[in-house]
Amino acid sequence: MVRRNNAYTGERPDFQIQPVIRLYNLRHSLATNLIMDKTILDKIVSEIMGTSVKTLLYHYSHVRNGVQGNTLAKYAASIL
Repeated sequence: MVRRNNAYTGERPDFQIQPVIRLYNLRHSLATNLIMDKTILDKIVSEIMGTSVKTLLYHYSHVRNGVQGNTLAKYAASIL
């Protein structure tokens, strides 16, 4: 069932609380997953999302910082 605010609610008779998935949530999840993939360039992600690289990195740079930290930790562990 799709509501007026572009939210999808799955009909689940076994749950009293219905899950709500908005299109914005799906867009945010896509952007986050693409940014976390180190093999995809930021320019490509910005074209897919329809925004500039500057705006994309402003909103999602915290995700990239986590990826960099994990990469550095793995590199340090391999050296030691």
